[in-house]
Amino acid sequence: MKRYKRVLLKLCLLFVFTTVSSSIPELMPAQIVEAAVKAPTLKETKKTLYLGGASYTVKVNNLVKDAKITYASSNKKIATVSKSGKITPVAEGKVTITVTVKQNNKTYTLKETITVKKKVLTASQLYEKCGPATVEIQVENTESKESALGSGFFITENTIVTNYHVISGANKIQVITNDEKTYEVVSIEGYSEALDLAVLKIKSSGHTYLQPYSGKISVGDKVYALGSPRGLTGTMSDGIISTVSRVVDGIDYVQTTAPISNGNSGGPLLNEYGEVVGVNTFVIKDSQNLNFAINIKELEKLDTSKPVSVENYYKEYQESRIATLFKGRMQEDPVKSQSDSDQQVVPDYTLLSGTVTAAEKSDFYRITVTKEGWFYGIIYLESREDMKNAYLGIYDKSGRRLANCYENASYNSVYTIAYIKPGDYYIGVYLPDGYTGSDLPYNFIWTQY
Repeated sequence: MKRYKRVLLKLCLLFVFTTVSSSIPELMPAQIVEAAVKAPTLKETKKTLYLGGASYTVKVNNLVKDAKITYASSNKKIATVSKSGKITPVAEGKVTITVTVKQNNKTYTLKETITVKKKVLTASQLYEKCGPATVEIQVENTESKESALGSGFFITENTIVTNYHVISGANKIQVITNDEKTYEVVSIEGYSEALDLAVLKIKSSGHTYLQPYSGKISVGDKVYALGSPRGLTGTMSDGIISTVSRVVDGIDYVQTTAPISNGNSGGPLLNEYGEVVGVNTFVIKDSQNLNFAINIKELEKLDTSKPVSVENYYKEYQESRIATLFKGRMQEDPVKSQSDSDQQVVPDYTLLSGTVTAAEKSDFYRITVTKEGWFYGIIYLESREDMKNAYLGIYDKSGRRLANCYENASYNSVYTIAYIKPGDYYIGVYLPDGYTGSDLPYNFIWTQY
C-alpha cells in the first residue's frame, strides 16, 4: 500500500511539472518589460551671459540618436541662437530660448531663460580688449609741407572715427594700427567741420572694433581715454565723467577728468565695459582736469552717404576754404586809409584789397575781432631790395606789433600771420624810406580758418 502511494505521488508530481513546463514559453514574454525612455530635459533652465564674454551652447539631456532639435529666440535684439544652439548675446536684457525636441514620435518643448549683462572690466582687461581697436593717424598736406598727428578708433572692421580737425586740409592720410602696420586711407566716408567728426576707410578688414555705449551715462562713471598724446601711441589714462552733457557751439560734449593732450584728439573715451562714450577732442588750458569728448551719439548726425577719395576731399577743402575766407571783398577807401582817427573798418571774413603809393608811404585800417582766429596779410613788391623795409603789420590798442613779417623771395612779397583773440586791432601797410617805385598792391583778411 505504501509503495502504491509513493508511485501515485510521483505520477502527480510529474503531471504538475509537465503542465507548468509546457506553459513557461507562453508566460515569459509578458514578464520582460523594456526600461522607459526618459524625456529630454535642459541641463540649465537659467543662464547669465555677458556682452563680449565667452559664448554658450544650450545643452539637452536624454537625447536619442535620431532626435531632431530646433532653437528659437524670443528677442533677437537681446540674444540670437544658431541652428546648433550657440547663443550670442547682443544687448542687455532677458530673453527666452525655446528648444523643440522631436524623438520617439513625440515632441517636447523646453525653455531656457537667458539674462544678458555687461561685464565690468579691469583697467588691464579693458586695455587688452580695446587697445587693438585704437589707431594713430598721421596726416600731411604735401603742398604746404604741413603735417599733424592724432588718434582714432575702428567703429567697424575697416572704418575709423576721428575728429575732423585731425584731418583738416590733408591730402594724405595714414593709419598706424596697434600692431604697428601702416595703411593708406582710401576714402573719407563722411566728415563735418561743424560736428568736428570724420569717418575714414582703409582697404584692410578684420580689425577689432569698438561699440558705442548703450543705456545711459552718469556723473561719477569711470572712464578711460586711449590715444597718442604727443605721439606716445598706446597711452591710456583714466578718470570719471564730471559732466554728462556740456553743449558748446551746438555740439554735445562729455566732460571728463581723464587726462588728454595734443595727439589724443580723435581717440576713444571708454566706459568700464569697453564701450565708446565719446571722441576725445579738447582741453581747457591752464585749468585742472577740464577735458572734453564729443558724445559718440553725435556720430549719428554725420552723413556717410557720399564718401569721397582723399584727393577729392582736398579739392572740396580748398574750395570751401576759399569760399569761407572770401565771404566778402572790399576795396580800399583812399581817403580813410590815410586817416589816423577815422580808419576804414574791415568786417570779419572780408578780404581787403588796396594799393599803397610812393607818395603815401603808408595806409591804415581797423578791424574788430569777435572770435579767436587768424590774421593774414601780404604786400607785393617790385624787387627783393624792397623786402628789407616794407611790411604789413597788425597792432593792438597799445601800438604793439603782434607778429613779424617774413620774406617770400619766390613772389617778391612780404607776409605776416598772427593768431589773435577777440578785440580791436589796427593794420598798417608801410613802404621803405626813399621808395620811388610804382604803386604796390596788398591784401589782408581775418578769419577763423
